[in-house]
Amino acid sequence: MDRNAAAPHDNVDVRINNKINTGNIVVVSLPATLILFLFLFIFMRSYWPQTVILAAILVYGLAALFAFLVVGLVVGAVFAVWIRFVWHPRIDAREREAIVKGQEMRNQLIHSQPEGVVLADPTTQRLYVERFLLPPVVEADKPGLNEQEVVRTYQLGLSIKDTAKQHQGTEYEVRKILQKADVIREK
Repeated sequence: MDRNAAAPHDNVDVRINNKINTGNIVVVSLPATLILFLFLFIFMRSYWPQTVILAAILVYGLAALFAFLVVGLVVGAVFAVWIRFVWHPRIDAREREAIVKGQEMRNQLIHSQPEGVVLADPTTQRLYVERFLLPPVVEADKPGLNEQEVVRTYQLGLSIKDTAKQHQGTEYEVRKILQKADVIREK
């Protein structure tokens, strides 16, 4: 396929229709607006004192609502500025301090082993060794298999595998004991 050839959809003439049809809007909104103004005219002509009171309540209510909105926006903006310029730099400073302390410790480290480390003192340029106290290594006392019990169990007719399971040992250990006692059955 030729790369320079136009794709089939490139030949389609696409016209953007950005003209707004206002006919339906006028047809629907004009009668509704006329009915609303007719109602307000009749209400205001019939109940003028109540209309004045309602107008005052409406004006003061909208002013109070606007004031609450402005106060909320101002408080929100002050809080956002406080977070941006006070709280986040504080967190960033703590993180940078932790990173610097960690890097300083890594810069001092010359050599490490499980039992200690060799560090360089940046003020005196001398090396010093810090030793760790390791817990003493104690091998778990695994009780050996009782050789007479292993031989007796095997002579009862159990296999080497079952004998090892019964005495909680490995097949290798049981086979070694049985070879030493020279009681292994031939297959």
